Amino acid sequence: MDTVFEFNIAGAILESVQSGNNASINTALKQAVALIPQQRFDPFITNHDMDREMSVLKGNVGQAKAAASLLLTSPGVPFIFLGEEIGMEGTIKNAAGLSWYWNQNLPMQWSGDKNGGFSANSPWMPVDSSYLSNNVSDELKDANSLLSHYKILISVRNAHPALRIGDLSIVTTSNPGLFASLRVASNETDLVLINLTDKSISTINLSLDKSSLNPGVYSASPILSQAVSGDLNINARGGFNYIPVGEIPAYGTVIIQFNPK
Repeated sequence: MDTVFEFNIAGAILESVQSGNNASINTALKQAVALIPQQRFDPFITNHDMDREMSVLKGNVGQAKAAASLLLTSPGVPFIFLGEEIGMEGTIKNAAGLSWYWNQNLPMQWSGDKNGGFSANSPWMPVDSSYLSNNVSDELKDANSLLSHYKILISVRNAHPALRIGDLSIVTTSNPGLFASLRVASNETDLVLINLTDKSISTINLSLDKSSLNPGVYSASPILSQAVSGDLNINARGGFNYIPVGEIPAYGTVIIQFNPK
């Protein structure tokens, strides 16, 4: 097979955003990179055999945004389960006793219109009642919606090869509620920071023992963030100690690009 689904990453994403702790996702990403050659794996959050993400997270949109950030800044080929990007809900067995297959594959919620905008005729199953608040049409109009967050992340990933194919280094953080990774490609280096908690993080000290980066001074420019703190100094082992930004809001994502000076 060309690639394989990475179930450990799926479970780790949900565990880390629910616990507000980076331990699970750090371990899962390190194992995947070490065990599966050439990043030939497919990270995901949930699929049709699992309770939907928004049901697991009990409707917490902030956690869902952090999960999307972990997914779409990870190595490999990310997969998004239909409707996950708008917060559709569903469990393997619901109160009506429907089988997992039908309950997990309800019609896509395109709008707040009849049948969720899926069809003028009655679809094979009624749309979920959440279609009135979670649908593509409304979320496209809201810059702070879950769908808008997915669209931004997908655009950033497509524009920056380091986020798609770059080598991965998990960066040590001073706060376990902060996920940090360094992605290094042949012509680009990006730093990813994701706040996994419901509170802003202002103590942000990062350290890395070694990497493939050449020693020297690198200028920092924001890809997805507020202003950055300053240059990155890489030591002889490719490592560093760095304070990238002053604060990251609850469930916020920061991506910074570095270029040798």
